Amino acid sequence: MLISTVIGAVFGAWAASLVAMSVPNTRLKPFQKAIDAGKILLMVDLPTSRIEEVQELVSRRHPEASAHGIEPTMPAFP
Repeated sequence: MLISTVIGAVFGAWAASLVAMSVPNTRLKPFQKAIDAGKILLMVDLPTSRIEEVQELVSRRHPEASAHGIEPTMPAFP
């Protein structure tokens, strides 16, 4: 009984991961043309207090990079 439960749980996790991989990421949609053209997309999740610091660091090392906005803070688990 325990073995069949474990096998069922493993199979369920595997099947769920296959389904999740086939769902497109909606956050990438605005950037899809650039990604298809071979450009690199860098998305960073960081505290608001460090945004300016990270933007400056990236622009110093990669002046060809461009920022395309900041999303509002949304807690993952309200």
